[in-house]
Amino acid sequence: MKILALDTTSPFLGIALWGPDGGKEICRRVGNHHDEVLVKHLKGLLHKSKWRMEEIDRIVVATGPGRFTGIRIGLTFANMLSETFQKPVTGISTLEALAYQAALQRQGKKDLSSDFFYICSLVESIREEVFWQLFEWKSRCKTPLMARTQPCWTSVERVKQIWDKHPQMCCVGSGISRLAGLVSAAYLMEPKSHVLKASSLALLVLNRGRRPMGLARPLYLKPGHYEIPRGT
Repeated sequence: MKILALDTTSPFLGIALWGPDGGKEICRRVGNHHDEVLVKHLKGLLHKSKWRMEEIDRIVVATGPGRFTGIRIGLTFANMLSETFQKPVTGISTLEALAYQAALQRQGKKDLSSDFFYICSLVESIREEVFWQLFEWKSRCKTPLMARTQPCWTSVERVKQIWDKHPQMCCVGSGISRLAGLVSAAYLMEPKSHVLKASSLALLVLNRGRRPMGLARPLYLKPGHYEIPRGT
C-alpha cells in the first residue's frame, strides 16, 4: 500500500510518501504559511520519490487538535485530493499519532517486547491549557496502542493529577512545556519526539490495517476565543 500522509496542525508542515518498505518525508517549520507552501512541497516530494498521485492507495491526514486554521487547510486539501483522484482518505488525531510515534521511538532504544507503559500526548493550547489524551502501550497485543481516555481540553493541573496516578507515564507533544516543574523530567520524551512526523500517521494505518474512510473531519475540542475555568 502506498500512502500520502499530511500534517498541518502545528507550525510545522509534515508530508510523507510511505509504503511497507519505508519512504520519504519532509518536516519543515512554516509558521502560519501552510497554504502557501503545501502544494509546492508535495510536488517536490512526489518528484523526489518518483511517485504519481495516481499510484497512491490512501491519503491520511492529521485531524487535530492544534491550530484551527492549520487543521482546516490540511483537511480541505486531503479531502480535495480524495475527490479529485478518487482515493480513500483517513483522518487520525494528532494525539494518537504522537503517542504512537513516542512508543516506536522508545522501542527503538531497547527491547520493550514485554513492556507495558502509559503515554500522555499533550498539545499546547492558550495560557496554561492543554489538549491531551492518555494511552497505554502493550507490546505483545495485536493492537498495542489503546486509548485510556477521550481527547480532553483542560488546565495543566488536571494532567498533573493524571500523572500522580501513573507516575511513570511518558509525556510527549508541544504541551509538555506546561508540565515543567510539575512532573519528573525523566518521563518527558526528548525534544525531537514532540514534533509529529507525517510518517507516523502512515505507519499507524499500515500497522493497524483498515480504518474508517470517507471525508476526514476535524477534531475541535474548544470553541474559538473560549477559556476554561481554572482548576478544571
